[in-house]
Amino acid sequence: KPLMDAVATAFGLVFEPYVLLVILLSAAYGLFVGAVPGLTATMATALLVPVTFFMAPIPAIAAMVTATAMAIFSGDIPAALLRMPGTPASAAYADEAYLMTRKGQAETALGAGLVFSVLGGIFGVLVLTLAAPSLAEVAAELDLGTGSLRDLLADDLQARFADAATLVIPGADAALT
Repeated sequence: KPLMDAVATAFGLVFEPYVLLVILLSAAYGLFVGAVPGLTATMATALLVPVTFFMAPIPAIAAMVTATAMAIFSGDIPAALLRMPGTPASAAYADEAYLMTRKGQAETALGAGLVFSVLGGIFGVLVLTLAAPSLAEVAAELDLGTGSLRDLLADDLQARFADAATLVIPGADAALT
């Protein structure tokens, strides 16, 4: 019952008109970035982050997820048509997709890419939805007090920075520690 309430609330948040508009624009952006060889889905997300600073959290996350997913899929377009993968994820089957295009089966190659992108996305969402509550419990059990991994990493980083600064400015380590 609580899971279904959470899912219903999530659907209510996602299907607001503003969020749907953001999803539509992000999909077009992701389609363009992914279809240009050399521009990756990671780059699409990185370029989108400054825009999301001015959005509420739900539309911002929707924009980044949509642009990333669309860019990964649309990398198949130049892979199939030009034998140049648009994204690194499309490199694995660029040769086969291009050969299908040469045989007049471009629609089949692109359709298969679309269908399996959608199936993989749905599977990933289902796994995350089912695993997220358990992962949240494990994360809540972690002790992040003194002596935690975070503190150890911070101390290590400070020591490394002091060592590096000493190479440039003698005696700098005394000022940094």
